[in-house]
Amino acid sequence: MKKTNIIIILGSLVAAFGLSDALKANEFPRASIADVPNGVASTFVGAWSTHHPAGDGHASVGPATCENPVRIESHDEASIIYKPVIGEQVDFALSAFMDRTVWMPELGESTLAVWTTEDEFFAYQVDIRTGKAKWETPLVYRRCGTE
Repeated sequence: MKKTNIIIILGSLVAAFGLSDALKANEFPRASIADVPNGVASTFVGAWSTHHPAGDGHASVGPATCENPVRIESHDEASIIYKPVIGEQVDFALSAFMDRTVWMPELGESTLAVWTTEDEFFAYQVDIRTGKAKWETPLVYRRCGTE
């Protein structure tokens, strides 16, 4: 096989895999369901397990389980206290924006929360340099005690 044919085949494979990842990112939800109000702290209060979604309908294990969950408390109706499994707690101001909830920390990257059910939301980090959501790498939060 000629070197140019190999390069074309490799290039096609790389493009196909890149396109596949882009299509998967487009399959993740970008707008919350209407049943859950955006920007409201009380909707996030509770214990949460986390996982990364997989394209085949299965979920990978995330850093938080219901035995060792992330905890979210309400500071008031427009802010939450996020208590991770490991690390320091973080306060976030909340706002509704384009059918999503924006979590704004005092410092660092913001997060977009997109509700898929009353007991599950997808969280997308927002790149601090570009302001663009990282749609391809969500973290899914599932409320504990609802399985």
